[in-house]
Amino acid sequence: MKEFEGKIAVITGGSTGMGRELAMQLAGEGCHVAICDVVEDKMEATRAACEEAAPAGTRVTAHRCDTHHLHHRSAGGQHRLDNLVHLCRHHHRFVHEARWTTTGSPN
Repeated sequence: MKEFEGKIAVITGGSTGMGRELAMQLAGEGCHVAICDVVEDKMEATRAACEEAAPAGTRVTAHRCDTHHLHHRSAGGQHRLDNLVHLCRHHHRFVHEARWTTTGSPN
């Protein structure tokens, strides 16, 4: 993909390190960016830096959330996008502590 303008990117680990740099570069290209991370103290600064780099009309949002494997890695699940979902910390705990299940859809 060469054109990022108008596309949407969800970046896990987006508030620091490589995730932060990716978010800033994509926002600078006009890609709408959703920064997802568990590190809240850096998220606001990253969101602000992305908004500064982005052309007018580019949406940049920040969300505190965990990633959860639909098919757990200990049971052979792979670390791939089609096996991951974003959950808030509250509901992620329910999945593990209350034995909730999560399912995915190809859509």
